[in-house]
Amino acid sequence: MEMENNKASNAYGSTTGKHPSEDPDLIIREISSNTWSLPTRSFLLLGSVLAIILISVGATSHPFQEKSTFISHLVDKSSSVPYDTGDGPIQTYSSIESISLVPHIMMITMDDVGVRDFGPIGEGLLSITPNMDALASEGILIDNYYGQATCTPARGTLMTGKFVHRYGWASKNPTDMEVGAYSNWSIPTSNKMLPAHLQDLGYVTHGWGKWNIGHCSVAYLPISRGFDSFLGYFGAGIDYMTYNGADYGYNGGDMLNMTASVGKAPYVPVGPGLFSEKMFMGDAISKMSSLEHSSKPVFMWMAMHGAHDDKVDGYSKISDVIPARDYYTLKVLKETKGLFEPAQMQFFQLMIEIDHVVEELKLSMDRMSQSTGRDYLLVLNADNGGDPCASNQVAATIPWRGSKFNFFEGGLKVPAFIYSPSTSLIPTSVVGTKYNRLMHHVDWIATLRSVGGATIALDDTYDSVDHWSAMTNHNDFALNAIDNNRTLFYTLGKEDGNLYFASRMGKYKLLYNVYNATYMNPEKDISCMGSNIIIMLFNIEEDPYESSDLSSTLPDLVTLMASVALEVYDEQASKWDGFNWEESEPALTAFDASDNYIVPWGCTTMM
Repeated sequence: MEMENNKASNAYGSTTGKHPSEDPDLIIREISSNTWSLPTRSFLLLGSVLAIILISVGATSHPFQEKSTFISHLVDKSSSVPYDTGDGPIQTYSSIESISLVPHIMMITMDDVGVRDFGPIGEGLLSITPNMDALASEGILIDNYYGQATCTPARGTLMTGKFVHRYGWASKNPTDMEVGAYSNWSIPTSNKMLPAHLQDLGYVTHGWGKWNIGHCSVAYLPISRGFDSFLGYFGAGIDYMTYNGADYGYNGGDMLNMTASVGKAPYVPVGPGLFSEKMFMGDAISKMSSLEHSSKPVFMWMAMHGAHDDKVDGYSKISDVIPARDYYTLKVLKETKGLFEPAQMQFFQLMIEIDHVVEELKLSMDRMSQSTGRDYLLVLNADNGGDPCASNQVAATIPWRGSKFNFFEGGLKVPAFIYSPSTSLIPTSVVGTKYNRLMHHVDWIATLRSVGGATIALDDTYDSVDHWSAMTNHNDFALNAIDNNRTLFYTLGKEDGNLYFASRMGKYKLLYNVYNATYMNPEKDISCMGSNIIIMLFNIEEDPYESSDLSSTLPDLVTLMASVALEVYDEQASKWDGFNWEESEPALTAFDASDNYIVPWGCTTMM
């Protein structure tokens, strides 16, 4: 695909210059070649529990004319309770018995999976994620949920409860902040991370999968940031079979088994042999089995490898690792030959494998819950939107504008839900409902601290909002506690003295001096990364697909949002800029000494 925009007058990938909703021929081409759909004679919009799937084409009910409801809210942080400054362990229980009431928690974070990537892929076809679909329908679907534009910033916000400008990770081009093999930086250690907060609440903490937020110092490893153990990798991607790092030229290993246990080596390289997702799943199940008689609550983070765009060396196709019971789904997929490109089929097959992993983890959680006598909460989300410009596994983001790597909805809006078999956690009255308050990755620290029994509020250096009561009660008091004037900052910084940001204020979203992006139609030459700087304002409630720029219509609002952004930048933004992505002699020496595995090399630690 070309890296420049197809035509200067066309931001949508349409030969007419129109939004896809105004160009029926474009929709027909899009549905037949890129979306998870089969063309028929009528327009339908089929929503599975986690995605809006384009089903068919016709003239009666237009899919792009349906409007999603986006409601913006903010918890009032004014509180008389003490603050947790994040400086060290704190006692948060009103009584010692409280620890026996808190549940186990498992968070599953998928990689590069957007809201289009669940449920049926077309009329008459099976769902490719039946297990996740069922869990969402038996839990609470969070249908107004947002991440970041790329993997590293997404994980930063998820683990810190803070927007990226607070620790120097803002950029107008999201790829600038991706941690690679030689990156000499991480989130400063003064920022307390999610597992450390839960450790303070008495939780045992374990993690698997993609870390991707810094590894050049042992102080940056997950076992130094709150995890008791972590089996995973550091870079943006690895080969699914060999574990060789994509940003290390696939020439060296990127997989370590890490432990915080005293007397043990902090990390040990892990050799190839198993499909990455199966290895993580197997280790997690083994860990849960060993904890079946634990008296402590357990927090687990499964940062999935899939469906990141990576090589699969050693197998002719991903379907070789898919369980036999899913072969029928594969057969149905194969019967769609001609509708989907091979890389799209690879993506579907990865989603089938992810769905199987989620099923097995859920069953293990059931067993651990029964043996420990403790309820559990399962949280599922994704880091950022899908990547229709990928090489190996191609996602779809239409009808949303943009994709991974930019700040349009296709890159930021991601699936999320919570599930628990316990009515003590999710009452019967809210099972199967949708929670539509505006929620972001940063909110899980406050929300899960609430689940874990915290009685001390976070201080105002956090951007995290506690949604637990509103999410599980759905009563007016709880819902009204979420203020609709909340502001989200996806990025916020200055370059050459000029302010840039992407923010959401209530129902409005402003992209200010960041890169443009198209609607991702594979039949057109599109810009996956964006090539021109824009100022664009959208009403996301009325225009969720970002087709109508209101910046010239509402200039006063643009000025207001820019002034708010500048004030926040002056008050909150980290001005540190010591990033280095180049190969370094200390890094290469450390890698060579570890059999060509990516390991820490002792960079200067940021406090």
